[in-house]
Amino acid sequence: MPCHVCGAECGTYALCFKCNKLKSEGKISKCDRCGKYYYTDKGCECKKATAPVSKPLQHENAKKADAATSNIPPHETSKKVSPHTPNGKCIICGNNAPKGFLCYDCYKKKEAEKAELGRGRTKQEAMDHYFNQRNCLYRIKTPAYIENGAIRLFAIADEAQSYGDTYLGGRVVDDVITLIDWKNKKTQKPTAQESAKTAKREKHDEAKEPEEAPPISHSFDDIDYRKQWVAEHQCDDGHYVRSYSEMLIDNWLYNNGYRHAYEKSVFMQSDPDAVVLSDFYIPDGNVYIEFWGLNDDQRYMERKKKKQEMYKANHLNLINLEETDVKRLNDILPRALFEFVKK
Repeated sequence: MPCHVCGAECGTYALCFKCNKLKSEGKISKCDRCGKYYYTDKGCECKKATAPVSKPLQHENAKKADAATSNIPPHETSKKVSPHTPNGKCIICGNNAPKGFLCYDCYKKKEAEKAELGRGRTKQEAMDHYFNQRNCLYRIKTPAYIENGAIRLFAIADEAQSYGDTYLGGRVVDDVITLIDWKNKKTQKPTAQESAKTAKREKHDEAKEPEEAPPISHSFDDIDYRKQWVAEHQCDDGHYVRSYSEMLIDNWLYNNGYRHAYEKSVFMQSDPDAVVLSDFYIPDGNVYIEFWGLNDDQRYMERKKKKQEMYKANHLNLINLEETDVKRLNDILPRALFEFVKK
């Protein structure tokens, strides 16, 4: 795709890296009338034409807008518009934000984050990154890291919108407000009455575990389920995995030249709040690998079935491996990967 300003090749982005930098410096702006980018000092061409728009044309534009929104899937329409409205304060740092949800400084940081995001990745990878980032922020205690992560959520939402997807743009404000409120509640100094209740409770339960972040999803939460297995098996590429069989799979992928990630967050459009972690992910081919190692556990088998149904419902490439498959990976994986990965 050519840059909307200078015409240079910029992939799936509206602006090339150079023009995006000029935009963050205020030298390039987006017209609020025609939606085109222009050099700030020259002004937009459309503003030179002062002829009013006729009412029939306005009616036609309104019909086109209605037709465009009618194609949005029901689960996206329900969250397309945030119920929150700007109140003049930045929802991240609290500074003045007269033009939206972010102050000028946070907006500049968001634009800088957008310039550093991975280029050429798919919409699915951007979605995965968003929910992985959001889930991780609930497990971080440093306020500065949480604020930077919240800014990155806005940047990823903008990236998804470059693909024509409005889902993240419609929910990012709600997600960040919930996150910041949770952070403020955790760091708020307790009252004397609350301190007395806490002391009384700890007196009766001295071995109490430290409080953790609340579960993000009630429908499916891989993070909560995997806490019972420690990632203590080190692989050839430095990954730490949770079983000997997973170590064999990881080593096979590494030694056969397949770039891969371990326990990557997966965005499930059919259940956006579900916390799903794939055992392995191969970006070349956009394929996920799940290893099923506990076929004698009823609860595990129920989760396995539900998770496989989620992959299928969201049309994601999936390779299933059982314990017997691990004994002959050289036979199984080359055939399975050939369908998705063209080396």
